[in-house]
Amino acid sequence: MKYEKLIPLALVSLALVACDPTGPTIGTGHYEGTLSNHLDGKSYVRTPVSANIQGDQWHLPNIVLVDSKGRAKFRFRMISFDLNSITVQASPGLPGPVTLLKSQDPQCYSSTTNVKITLCSTQPEITFDITDPRNGTALLSVVLYQYRRPGGLVDESPKAFTLTRAIELAQHKSFSSRIEVEHVIQAKLAMKFAYLNLLPKISAGNLFNSGLASLVPTFPTTIASIGNLPSFLLPNRWFVAGASGDQYRAEQDTFKLIRLNMGATVEGIFYAYYRDRQARQLTQKTFDQATDVRNEVKIREDLGQLPRGSTGNMDSILNQMQQALTVFDQLLIEDRSAISQTLGFFNPQTVQDAIIDVEHNPIEHAPAVDFKTISNAAVSRSFEVDQINFLIRAAYTTRTSQFFAFLDPEADPNLGLGFGLPVQIEISSSKIQELGINREQIQSMISQSALNAVTDYNQALQNFRDANAGVGIQQNLLDIALNSLKVGAKVDFFGLVQVYQNYLASQIQVETARANYRVARARIDRLLLRGFYAKF
Repeated sequence: MKYEKLIPLALVSLALVACDPTGPTIGTGHYEGTLSNHLDGKSYVRTPVSANIQGDQWHLPNIVLVDSKGRAKFRFRMISFDLNSITVQASPGLPGPVTLLKSQDPQCYSSTTNVKITLCSTQPEITFDITDPRNGTALLSVVLYQYRRPGGLVDESPKAFTLTRAIELAQHKSFSSRIEVEHVIQAKLAMKFAYLNLLPKISAGNLFNSGLASLVPTFPTTIASIGNLPSFLLPNRWFVAGASGDQYRAEQDTFKLIRLNMGATVEGIFYAYYRDRQARQLTQKTFDQATDVRNEVKIREDLGQLPRGSTGNMDSILNQMQQALTVFDQLLIEDRSAISQTLGFFNPQTVQDAIIDVEHNPIEHAPAVDFKTISNAAVSRSFEVDQINFLIRAAYTTRTSQFFAFLDPEADPNLGLGFGLPVQIEISSSKIQELGINREQIQSMISQSALNAVTDYNQALQNFRDANAGVGIQQNLLDIALNSLKVGAKVDFFGLVQVYQNYLASQIQVETARANYRVARARIDRLLLRGFYAKF
């Protein structure tokens, strides 16, 4: 079975899983989201889609996903269902019914043949992925969210998000991405408008100038009418339309850049959250261990085996750890709130937990990287450079149009044949030179970003090794002190407190180095368009 024939099947499931009362349900209302298609194996095509779902969970009508112009993309219907599976059929493209089985997650269904389909429905979100099970390549992905009109998402109840899903959401659902979608649409319509304006058009002024509104048409009015009727005969308007096409392509690159940067941003916040969460867990574990030691010291102090005041130093370190736990709790709340906002949620408490489900090149096995290699690859693959190249080409086209502007009655009169035209051409040439300098600056900035990322990456590897060595040293010192306490030997409690502090600090340094490595690796992946960004 071809991948194309399985697309409608997976989309059908989005609406049909509601029929299992023990599984995920889909509320009625308006849904919006994106369809990401990579079935050709060459490029990703993302289409904004929406659906209005009506009915109840037992009698759902056919569900239709439409694009921004209201054109139907897919239609679904359910064949049958039971507590553990649903059977669906779609038209067009599906040769017969296919069954999806309930996964371990009660909110998900899946099926694996020559492709793997994973479908989940967690109100207000509906998601599914179609992947090639041989290499894990994403073939198609759909994300839908239920919206109320007017207003935002409905029922943003707290839940956990994986890193993979969060990056996907940030790239198409964040506020910045949704705003840029409108910019792309506007640029596309501007290009379409420019080309449609090449066709003849009629206006009241056009009729008047052509002489239809007067008894005696004159040569000047007839020439003036050319600007509106056979516009396709004017060369400068073709050049203007061509420039709008390059500007549209530049705006498309802006959309890609925003999605890339939003993905890198949420990835960085995830790693910061994981670092803070690990640091809190380490602090809590050390706090519990130190509490046990403090209680043992207190018992011996009460029995007269240790001098009065022996617990004072332990109380001091426990108090510091308790304060640190409070600070970590605050940091985790702020981290989760930052992730919620980055993903485009209105409720800052939507993200209940952040889970790193995919680890590209863990630090334990990561090799050092070379700046020159990373920099050259980043510049050659940069969408920023592609974008400025489109703008430069548009500027060249605009300059060329000025040579023919004198033929257009509606063109800027300053561009007519005269002594000022060469100066105007020089101004346009200077703007092209300015864009060329901007391109050099962008290339330099990309190289600088590569240098910073590579430096942080390699430094994090060294810090990780040093921090792990530090943990071993402090663990040994702590074991010696605790063994001395256990056998009743004299113990320097002030020194023991210092060992506990150093032991905890070295453990947190390990997690800090790991987080710094992950952030630097994410920045390199973003520059090289690999890892989570390979699909661009």
